[in-house]
Amino acid sequence: MAILSIKLPIHIHPLSLSFRFHDRCEGCSFRNQGEYYGGYRCNDSDCNRVLFHKECAESPLEINHPSHPEHPLRLTERPPRYECDICGIHHLADVPYFYHCSICDFNVDTSCARKPPPPPTHDFQDLPFVFPKISGIYNCCGVCGHSVVAGKYYYSLPSRDQYAHLECIYHEKKVNLPFHPNHPLELTISKSLPDDAEKACVLCGVRSEIVMYYCLICDFSMCLNCVRSPPPLVIEHSNTHEHHLTLLSRRISFTCNVCGMHEDGQVSYLCLQCDVMVHRSCIGLPHVIIINRHVHRITLTNHIGPGYSDCGVCRRPVNQFHGASFAPNMLFIRNVQQVTTFGMG
Repeated sequence: MAILSIKLPIHIHPLSLSFRFHDRCEGCSFRNQGEYYGGYRCNDSDCNRVLFHKECAESPLEINHPSHPEHPLRLTERPPRYECDICGIHHLADVPYFYHCSICDFNVDTSCARKPPPPPTHDFQDLPFVFPKISGIYNCCGVCGHSVVAGKYYYSLPSRDQYAHLECIYHEKKVNLPFHPNHPLELTISKSLPDDAEKACVLCGVRSEIVMYYCLICDFSMCLNCVRSPPPLVIEHSNTHEHHLTLLSRRISFTCNVCGMHEDGQVSYLCLQCDVMVHRSCIGLPHVIIINRHVHRITLTNHIGPGYSDCGVCRRPVNQFHGASFAPNMLFIRNVQQVTTFGMG
């Protein structure tokens, strides 16, 4: 599969299209919220695992946003401060990109920059919502039930004491998704469900403590992130497997045919012709890598064969009938995530 590179305003180096699942984005506050597929990555040796959502990487250099009509906002790396003036979140330095007005010292993070106000007749609990900045008001969001805090932007109709977080207003009350075709999923407040209800997303495993999409009939849950940016149902990646891989939207126990690791209660991709099962994170693994603790290149192989029993990094046993990364006279790992943990050269 050819690697395509493109120069985009958000990063100093050219970015390559990615065909893997990732768990972070340098362009927004996406951290520890499950995984997303695709996007862009930087392959320059000076950058350590720089990854972007597609929409974050393709952010325009300048925007006009209704939260700050006085001046345009310019995409800025490491502005004077790291707090978004719309959602009020202080992102620290791990989210370096903001839309910034240098005249007014006004910041909007890339996630909020993509959230324009709804139309005046936006239907939420049969009330139109506007886009004011409030102060001194403490109430509850009409979607998730959590607090509305002073000094942030909200959709609100103060005359009727109604408020909603920006991120909540964009979620439909019911969705029909191919991952669960038999019934619609309803936007549900987590604490309203019984204690034994499944509150972990069936696709990414993230446990929702506030709101999620849920089917009461099937006890089937999906987090907001997977509903908003769902994984592909079918992936074609010839370097991983010769046939199409189809998402099995059910958490099962299986042994991954790429890395050989056995997992309990995980989501996999399945080849319907070969009965091959693959972790999401093992799709698109590079065939050759270099690590800083071995002199030779490390090559991914689908079958190790006898004579190798333990991983050369973690010393845990390796299944000879499945894949691993291999170097002459040494078996190094069972999955590439482990190599990147120890550092790549």
